[in-house]
Amino acid sequence: MIPGEAKTERKRQRFVPGRGNCGKRVDLPDRAAWKARVSERAFAICREPFRGPLFCEIELRRVKPASYPKRATKTNPWPNAWWKKPDVDNYVKLLFDALTGIVWLDDAQVTDLHVSKRFGERDEVIVTIQRMIEALHFDLLTADAPTPDKVQ
Repeated sequence: MIPGEAKTERKRQRFVPGRGNCGKRVDLPDRAAWKARVSERAFAICREPFRGPLFCEIELRRVKPASYPKRATKTNPWPNAWWKKPDVDNYVKLLFDALTGIVWLDDAQVTDLHVSKRFGERDEVIVTIQRMIEALHFDLLTADAPTPDKVQ
C-alpha cells in the first residue's frame, strides 16, 4: 500500500540550449518525488526482483471530492464511481516505471493486469503482485482434458 495521492505520468521535453532541439523527456518534479516514494516502499518489501510472468492488481483510491454530486445528474450519471480523468493507464505507466528493477526486472513480465479506480476513505494505492505459477499449473492439469470438439 502506498499512502497519498497517486500521480499520473506527465513528462516534459527538455530543451537543449544552443542546439535548437529537444533532449530527452523527464518526469515533472512532483511525479519524480512520487516515483521515489513508491520505489522506497517497494524496496522495503521486495529485496529481489521477481523473475518470470507476473499478475498485477492495482487499486487506486481517492477521497470523494465534496463538490461531487450526491445523486445522479445529467452531467454525472454515476455519482459513486470515479469515472472521469485521469485515465488509469497513465497511473500504471508511472507506477510500473517506479517498480522496474525492484519488484520485476522489466515491466514486460506483467502478463495479466487489473486496474481499478475507486473512492475510498483516504488517498492510497494498493498493489498486489503474484507469480503466474498458479496459471501454469492449471494449464498442466487440464492438458489431457477433452476439448468440446472431442466430446461426443
